[in-house]
Amino acid sequence: MIRAAAVAALVVVSLAGCVRMHTTTDVKSDNTVDQEIILAIDVVAFSELGEGASEPPRPDDYLNDIPADVRDRVTVVDYKDGDYEGIRATFTNLTLDEFNSGALDSGTEDIGAGGDTTLVREGDEFVLTIFLDNATEEELSEEDEFGDYSSDFDVKVVYSFPGPITSYTAGTVEDNTITFTTAEMYGTEDIVVRADATSASAFPVGLLIAIVVVGLLLIAGVIALVVFLVARSRPEDGAPAAPAAGTVPPPPAPPAPPAPPQA
Repeated sequence: MIRAAAVAALVVVSLAGCVRMHTTTDVKSDNTVDQEIILAIDVVAFSELGEGASEPPRPDDYLNDIPADVRDRVTVVDYKDGDYEGIRATFTNLTLDEFNSGALDSGTEDIGAGGDTTLVREGDEFVLTIFLDNATEEELSEEDEFGDYSSDFDVKVVYSFPGPITSYTAGTVEDNTITFTTAEMYGTEDIVVRADATSASAFPVGLLIAIVVVGLLLIAGVIALVVFLVARSRPEDGAPAAPAAGTVPPPPAPPAPPAPPQA
């Protein structure tokens, strides 16, 4: 993916300085993708090559190569960070087909805007595959004669997923995000990443409703039990109240005196 561009620019980079290629891709559970791409060069280092040296990419040139049906979902602006100058392109709500088509590469297919990368959904998982050139160890050894360019080539490829990353063959994982640098992108084996397509913290709506209903039924049952016990403890109308436990009832009243005899 990035390796092809790296090898092509190896001699220039090792002499002239740095090239920055950053991509940040946010994969969402509704099967859409947001992506930011930064393309920039160290203009001071490149200027030392003299006349004809590479110019930094410009927004208009980049935007003109974007397909018309995607152009309303992309913003391209100038990028400057110290001696680095170039462009920052932001794509929003791309479908997986659009991402995988390579139509967004705009001549930069080797830096992560689709093309040499596929992203598919398999059930409740996203599967990301980054196809590398799979160079042999002998080929890598021949290319290494130019020296170690990793310090001059600023490459960073980041993918964030809705749920946890369950397996990966390269990169550094933190929470739901995986990051690849120049070393990983210059490898000899294709990179495969699997991640959950839904958030781990998402609570099933059906289960939540069931819990609420059960909770309400329990509360209603407790209230009904309390009312029943209170009503049962009250004496019926006209019935004497039972003496409290542990008390001695008063003695019965003495009988009435006999009536006097009548004359």
